[in-house]
Amino acid sequence: MNRVRGAAMIVVRECRGRFYRLERGRMRYFCQALLCLLLCLLVLSSATGCFLRHDKALADIENWQDTSPPTFSLKQRAQGYQERLETRYQMEDGLIRYRRWGEGHEELPGYGNLADGCFHLGIYLASQALRVVSTGDPEAREQVLLSLRAMKLYAEVSGKPGLLARYFSPVKPDDDRWHQSQEHPEYFWRSDVSKDQYAGYIDGLGVTLAVVSDPQIRSQVAPLAAEIADHLIENDLQIIDWDGKRTTYGDLRGKSFGFFPNGINALICLAIAKVAAEGTGEQKYVDFYEQLVQDRYPRIARWTYFSTLGMGNRDNANMAYLALYPLLLLEDDQGVIRDVRKGARRTWSQVKNDHNAFFSFVHAAVVGDGDEGKAKGREAIKEFPDSKVVLVLNTREPGPKSTRATPLYQRPRSASLWVGDPRRLAGQLVDMGNVGFAGIDYLIAYWLGRYHGFIGPDE
Repeated sequence: MNRVRGAAMIVVRECRGRFYRLERGRMRYFCQALLCLLLCLLVLSSATGCFLRHDKALADIENWQDTSPPTFSLKQRAQGYQERLETRYQMEDGLIRYRRWGEGHEELPGYGNLADGCFHLGIYLASQALRVVSTGDPEAREQVLLSLRAMKLYAEVSGKPGLLARYFSPVKPDDDRWHQSQEHPEYFWRSDVSKDQYAGYIDGLGVTLAVVSDPQIRSQVAPLAAEIADHLIENDLQIIDWDGKRTTYGDLRGKSFGFFPNGINALICLAIAKVAAEGTGEQKYVDFYEQLVQDRYPRIARWTYFSTLGMGNRDNANMAYLALYPLLLLEDDQGVIRDVRKGARRTWSQVKNDHNAFFSFVHAAVVGDGDEGKAKGREAIKEFPDSKVVLVLNTREPGPKSTRATPLYQRPRSASLWVGDPRRLAGQLVDMGNVGFAGIDYLIAYWLGRYHGFIGPDE
């Protein structure tokens, strides 16, 4: 209860002290409503966790997740995840089936029905761009080119320029959100894309543009960034689906409800506009970016941290770091850099103890305070498990959450350990050795650390 009261007081103080120039009466009602919402979310989060252990009797479980520290070196883990990804998760067209099922699961054949394909592929592209620059490995270059091929498919299968598919497959799942592509009739594509996917997608394009000098690669990045920038320009910073309606989580405007600053949206828009402007050099996209700056989007980005208060998972913070990294790699305007870094430091204050190597290395690389970020990133990546096969986690704890972030190898396996709740202990009792994840989260953190010199090549 003390934690709830403390979080509530933080929200109230922040609203009263610094939140634009709303009159006192409106602010009081706004803070009260926000406090009620926060309390409801905390209660629901706790209640959900309490039910995770009742799916199956614990006595029937034979294989438990190993909660001992990993044994492979950082380099060996990177090699293992890379090899498994290319042989088990990557399709011939470059699509990555980031979640893979084994024997006994009904979705084993084909591509499956996944929701975050272009999100994970964009992050993987970024990891391989950092890898090719760090090592000069020609196989890494081939992975970059293959990934760009799939990135292009994600942009084309919807038939609407700038509208990304969440996922695509040559076989249509039994799901109304899937449609046959008119541009590529050999594929079906999943609709209702969200801003999460755009954050991962622009991370891949932006990092590649910022670090890779290869003209063949760079020439493929620019038109992809331009198309999604055009889509936002034409639709008032909203993602409009195939049916002419905004997608469920497709509002990228910097102010929610007309006045509430949305720092995550601001960062994603700035990153998209910046990559399009730098990639194409066209005045249209330079003007788009400058208009966002004039509309105070770098200052709105200061409020990114607000969305991390009182929340369990780190989905919002992850989107912010995905957009933040390429934006600051490409930006040279000191005013914009100052504003964005100020917001990033506030976000860092909320997540720095999460054992999150990706957040830590981005912070050290482009935000500042490098010693702290580097140290926390190195500590965290050493905790990353050697593999990500899902087994039941026997925490031997009375509750579903810890009071502080737990080591990565003691957490339930998921598509991204950087997104999950760092305090989560209990896992679902459904997938027991028949599901594995590709490890893209490890690869992006590892190669980011290698590129910036936070990790040695032989560690």
